Amino acid sequence: ASTKGVVLKRGGIDLDKEDFNEDIEAAFETWSDSKAADFSGMQSLHALAFEAKKNAIVGGDVLVILRVNKKTFLPTVQLVDGAHVQSPMFGNDFFENVLPNGNTIRNGIEMNAAGEHVAYHIRKRDMSFERVAAKDTATGLTMAYMVNGIKFRIDSNRSIPILSAVFETIKKLERYKEATVAQAEEQNKNVFQIIQEAISDGTNPIAKSVAKALNPTGVADDLPETTEGRQLADKVAATTNKTAFFMPRGQKMENLNAGTSQLYFKDFYMPNAEILCATVGIPPNVALSKYDTSFSASRTGTKDWEHTLKVDRKKTANEFYQPVYELFLHLAILSNRVSAPGYLMAFYKGDTMVLAAYRSARFTGAMFPHIDPLKEVRAEREKLGPLGKNIPLT
Repeated sequence: ASTKGVVLKRGGIDLDKEDFNEDIEAAFETWSDSKAADFSGMQSLHALAFEAKKNAIVGGDVLVILRVNKKTFLPTVQLVDGAHVQSPMFGNDFFENVLPNGNTIRNGIEMNAAGEHVAYHIRKRDMSFERVAAKDTATGLTMAYMVNGIKFRIDSNRSIPILSAVFETIKKLERYKEATVAQAEEQNKNVFQIIQEAISDGTNPIAKSVAKALNPTGVADDLPETTEGRQLADKVAATTNKTAFFMPRGQKMENLNAGTSQLYFKDFYMPNAEILCATVGIPPNVALSKYDTSFSASRTGTKDWEHTLKVDRKKTANEFYQPVYELFLHLAILSNRVSAPGYLMAFYKGDTMVLAAYRSARFTGAMFPHIDPLKEVRAEREKLGPLGKNIPLT
């Protein structure tokens, strides 16, 4: 950025920003897209960022540990579930574990008097604990940090899941859905009644079936039945595996549940689902991938979601990517992969302004696509005015 260039220039550094940006972008992009970024060698950096974000949403927080591969002299990233970050003895929001050096351990995080994270204590499978320093003692670069969901209180050093605000409502909706499905299933087990009108002769249309049920080995051919009724029953049974009754004159069969118990699943479920989406900041039509309203309404929803993504991307970049990039930049400069005049001198002098200018980064990615590209093009044409009506946009 131009402001960062001004800082470097005031620091006496003449930097070709275009060459520097091209070199560091190519190196970082190549490394982050490869599995060399993963401590386990299984995923890319972006896949790890997705896992960290997802676990912060559903679990509360995730510990990120940066290590240096001694062979490649490149950083590797390791994710540790926040559930494993625990105090070795005791130490929570009410009772802190005070160490001899004056640091305190609370919820597995060791902090100094200023509240800065000094180290993280991880419970391993053998029930022993590993202490991981938050910063490297030689360089001062961040080597371990937490990716958080939502901070519940200012004094709490751990986070709660983003979905925690809707967990109870989701559980109730799940129970309602199960009850509705069970009700529908029971209603489909139809119970009928036979209505006899004045002109009915009182014949029981299901007498033959009852006789067979009471005497399965016998023959109930002595019961009267018309030829038309037997042909209809045989045809239905052969084609649909269901039973049909030829009703005598003046009789009809009705479902006892007809019109007595209606299901209002959509009327109840969808408004609550939309409230849940709004609680976590996702437009309902985007969450459900359902765009059956007007263009303006759908476009407003997608633009709202686009704004949310931009804000969330900035937060994710600062929280997850930035420490990784700073370590990668430092190692790339030390190994002569990238030329950055004045960086090492500023690093040894502790010139935070020059270091901040060099470490400044903007992380980009694909955004939400346009619903109607033609309308977007026309909008851009209107912005260009008459003089720009023939200028190609792409």
